[in-house]
Amino acid sequence: MIHDPFLLAAEKAVRSHRGPAALTPNALAAQLGTSERTLHRRLKRLGQAAPKGFIARVQLETARTLLETSRTAVKAVAQNCGWRDEGSFRRAFVRHTGMTPTAYRAWTGKRAGINR
Repeated sequence: MIHDPFLLAAEKAVRSHRGPAALTPNALAAQLGTSERTLHRRLKRLGQAAPKGFIARVQLETARTLLETSRTAVKAVAQNCGWRDEGSFRRAFVRHTGMTPTAYRAWTGKRAGINR
């Protein structure tokens, strides 16, 4: 596991993003006090995806955690993790995990012995 301060700051910025607009690579770079090009280079050097993919990965990891640990509605999970509409979130989640958010929640609940 990498404990690079820049990477940790980038993940924290993605996880804490709230607002009416989706988090863009340019906005993330600005929050980190760097250019979008430098953000791209630093993420690549740390073995991460390009900024857009990095943002999506962190948002999806956050969504997975919320689905595993809460009863928050899927629409609210999507909004809390940076998606502006539930449909886009569902499609991205299926691409990332191979199952819908609702099926993922049921699957993880069964693995943990929790009925949801």
